[in-house]
Amino acid sequence: QVGPGAELPLTGSGLDRPPGPAHVRVLLLTPARDRTGFGFRDPLTETAPQIFRDLLKGGGQGPEMIALPGGTFQMGSPDSEPERSANESPRHPVRVRPFAIGKTEVTFADYDAFAAATGRKPPDDRGWGRGQRPVINVSWNDATAYAEWLSEQTGEHYRLPSEAEWEYAARAGTATPFWTGDCIHTDRANYYGQADYNDCGAKTGV
Repeated sequence: QVGPGAELPLTGSGLDRPPGPAHVRVLLLTPARDRTGFGFRDPLTETAPQIFRDLLKGGGQGPEMIALPGGTFQMGSPDSEPERSANESPRHPVRVRPFAIGKTEVTFADYDAFAAATGRKPPDDRGWGRGQRPVINVSWNDATAYAEWLSEQTGEHYRLPSEAEWEYAARAGTATPFWTGDCIHTDRANYYGQADYNDCGAKTGV
């Protein structure tokens, strides 16, 4: 244990030789979810992702975010994947640094709070409903303005994800067409159940 600014001692019992990789245990000091303090976590035993919401200066909370570890993945799809597009090639490894991404698409509730705070006209929901539904009818300029507002309100750096970051998050460690495997069903995701994919049973009728 050392004080702030002090150097870590590199001598002492157990430090005479490097430990084997299987015996390395690191505890990272990380901000608590509500950013009121710090807590220890062990990256070798922690499996649940960290989910948090930043506080807004104007009151309330920002969107629900999920912290993802960095890693390398194969971006794009293999030539053998059914119904793939040519612009998904060439498949190549991409390294992604740790980042946090919205747990869901931006909701009407979160975007409407931004619109009200900045005097922007709320987007039309086409009669489908607002609240926790994904916001629609916003432009790229609207989206980047929302991210800039979140940055100003929270003191953190919000931005739109890169294409690589989005695919890394959506793949969830998989290399299949869907994070559920080679097929997907309406009990696992929201999509138009009158369409099928590769005759795998995705056409559920829902």
